[in-house]
Amino acid sequence: MKLLRRIAWWWNRNSEARALADELAEHEALKQAELVRQGLSPAAAARTARRAMGNATWMREESRAVWIWPWLERLGQDIRYAVRSARKAPAYSLGVIGITALGIGAATTVFSVVDGVLLRPLPYPGGERLVYFDNGSHSPPRFRDWQRQIRSAERWAASWRESQDMVGAGPPQRLMTARVSPQFFEVFGGRPAAGRLFTAGDYEGDGSQVVLSGLFWRTRFGADPAVVGRRFNIGGRGVEVIGVLDDRFVEPDKVVPRPTQVWRPLVLPAAIAADHHYSILEVAARLKPGVSLAEARAELARVAPELFRQNPAVHGNGEGGPEPIVILPLKQAIGGRVDRPLWILLGAVSLMLLIACANVVNLNLARGADRARELAVRASLGAGRGRLAIQLVTESVTLGLVAGAAGLGLAYLGVRGLSALYPGDLPRAAEIAVDARVAVFAVLVAILIATAAGLAPALRLKSRWLNEAIKTGSAQAGRGRSHNSLVIAEVALALMLLVGSALLFRSFLAIVNVAPGFTPQSVGVANLVLGDRFKPEQRIAFAEAVIRRIRAIPGIVDASTGVVAPMARFGNSRCCWGERGAKVEDGARIDARLMLHPIGARYFETIGASVKGATFSDEATLAPPYPVVISANLAAKLFGAANPLGRRILTGTAARADLKVTSPPAASGDPSWVVQGVVSGLHLFGLDQDVDDEVFVPYRQLGGDFDEIKLLFRTAGAPAALIPAVRAAIAEVDPTVPADDIVTMPAQVRRTLAEPRFYSTLMASFGLLALILAAAGMYASMLYIVRQRSREMGIRVALGARPADIARMVVGGAGRLALIGLVIGGFGAVALGNVLRSLLFGVSPLDPVAFGTAGLVLVVTALAAAYLPARRAGRADPLTAIRTD
Repeated sequence: MKLLRRIAWWWNRNSEARALADELAEHEALKQAELVRQGLSPAAAARTARRAMGNATWMREESRAVWIWPWLERLGQDIRYAVRSARKAPAYSLGVIGITALGIGAATTVFSVVDGVLLRPLPYPGGERLVYFDNGSHSPPRFRDWQRQIRSAERWAASWRESQDMVGAGPPQRLMTARVSPQFFEVFGGRPAAGRLFTAGDYEGDGSQVVLSGLFWRTRFGADPAVVGRRFNIGGRGVEVIGVLDDRFVEPDKVVPRPTQVWRPLVLPAAIAADHHYSILEVAARLKPGVSLAEARAELARVAPELFRQNPAVHGNGEGGPEPIVILPLKQAIGGRVDRPLWILLGAVSLMLLIACANVVNLNLARGADRARELAVRASLGAGRGRLAIQLVTESVTLGLVAGAAGLGLAYLGVRGLSALYPGDLPRAAEIAVDARVAVFAVLVAILIATAAGLAPALRLKSRWLNEAIKTGSAQAGRGRSHNSLVIAEVALALMLLVGSALLFRSFLAIVNVAPGFTPQSVGVANLVLGDRFKPEQRIAFAEAVIRRIRAIPGIVDASTGVVAPMARFGNSRCCWGERGAKVEDGARIDARLMLHPIGARYFETIGASVKGATFSDEATLAPPYPVVISANLAAKLFGAANPLGRRILTGTAARADLKVTSPPAASGDPSWVVQGVVSGLHLFGLDQDVDDEVFVPYRQLGGDFDEIKLLFRTAGAPAALIPAVRAAIAEVDPTVPADDIVTMPAQVRRTLAEPRFYSTLMASFGLLALILAAAGMYASMLYIVRQRSREMGIRVALGARPADIARMVVGGAGRLALIGLVIGGFGAVALGNVLRSLLFGVSPLDPVAFGTAGLVLVVTALAAAYLPARRAGRADPLTAIRTD
């Protein structure tokens, strides 16, 4: 109740103050009337009544202290005074608000992304107990053994994502589907918006039931509830829609290049379910209540050797030992691909924020010096240093909160732009928002900066400073030391950002200058999913029929097919099959992981790759030893400087008795190869990815055992112009095959460059802003120092110094500050370079060009920023300077 009365009084404080004044006046009038009745004259009665009543102002203050907190009233006074002061100095106020808002806007933008992707709790019930099995994809037998023997988990979730085509209910469409284990939706909190989700009975049949995502339900079926119960053909099999997922369900994939549109029960063919070579499952689990991550990892360390002893083929690491079972918190696994770059960006923008803070502190120091006489007068009238400090901080925080609000608006625009410009598949992108959490961050940063800026001049409120201000009207003691220190700090921080920007830019140039090993110009690629409705021999026939039609299109120079296309998959898992180990017929065995790529005839001619020896023709033999084309680095490992052409490579059982073939051979017998060609420097998975130990085989050799193919075509002109004709050729062969994913190879190359370009551009933007802020800080500091030293410079001119000497002195001082800042910032730049190491390609973290360029740019900028104040100092009139100081 007492609190409510104080709030009520504050709300009606003006009327309450008038009522109190009227009451005191009434008491004084009554006393005066009583004295008049006692015989005093009216004038004498009035004087006596006033003396009897005492100090009316003191009584009003004491009454207000009872009704309201004095500190709150003083705060209100300080805020009103701050607003009046800001109006009287609009240039200063707008400068502080603009610089602070810019820094807060940039920092809040990056923080919003970091918060949404890395910091927020997962949107799943008990999300802190969810773990991800992180050592790659896993085979069905391995997953079953884990379920049986790992006791730390109470529920399991496994999924297998694959592209499939949908036929029926409109034109054929390529879909992203996921087969999920029985407890999948329980683990991740999935709920139906229509129909139902999977039950135990759905896993006992043929797995023909499907659940649609909410987005796919709306875009394909117009949110028609009658879709439940309808049947379609997906992947060559008839399926029945049993339900639709609620839109609140968030897909738990680490990276979602294409959101899942159709969910199916994890019912696998018997051959796949029993084969430990099919590592297809992404596995997560929910730990039991009370089981910590450390306890779960300890159990897995005990279980892994036991599982290996029971079944070495399933749980071995390929080198005679058990495969370790690695788990991560699901939140860490989801953000794992981008967490380091995002933290680096947040650190970079924090450096820029510190530069902005230093600029604001510099402005406040200059503003405090200009108000020295005012503060000194207030101190002489009884205001203590603490009271003056509170006033200065209040003024600064008032402007800071305005800047925080403006920065929050900039962050709202920045988050939308950053999310739109991010080139990759940003995990948890839907959770990035400028909400209450982000607003609190922005307000706290604004208050922190403003408090630091307000305390800087408050710390100078010493007796000598105030006495000097009373005598001279300004404070000269130690006039440049604070500004010099801030300039040095700004230069040091700016150097760190500029070096980071230069390193990433040079890394990007290094990637761009990598020779891809093929000629992407005039090449297009169609990504097709054939699915289970095609038998292996039908896939081969389909691909060959389409290639014949594409080659007949006017403007098509050549065409081929393959299971992998250059730049089609980059930065993630390799394609397509692997052989563990190989041996030259008359040499030693190597343990390199060989990557097998099934390709069609004239594949290398179509993409413009350079091959030494022969490539494949349409009549490539299917009898062992199989003809292959290998990468140059594999040839060097196997044959050294000897000519590899015509040499034979033993793999699988021919290389070692206990080594099984992991690629599906088309014929029984010795699966060895004969080298008929060597391809040099072909980057299939991105320009920043190393060339693998690659083996290219005729795709007919694998008997059509693939459900995704790439149709590549080279054109005489722009490949985009012939995409409709290629799509029509595919439809002529089979109109049910979706052909909606056809792109040009230059676009694929640009896609591989998009992410390093994004990080280098963003860091360059921060570096440029830091450079501008540092230049502005240098200019403002030197201008202030010149004005404060005007008497000294006037005396120097009067004693014979030339204007050029004065200007040289000012510029030299700025240069010395810049050099000190470069030395200090150099140590920070070295540390930042080591942090950026994982993002660099072909560039050392201590790259001398990056360091030298950044340092030179900063020195030139500092000297240029000091030039105008130096010219002003050199033109100073000695008589005017001495008279007006």
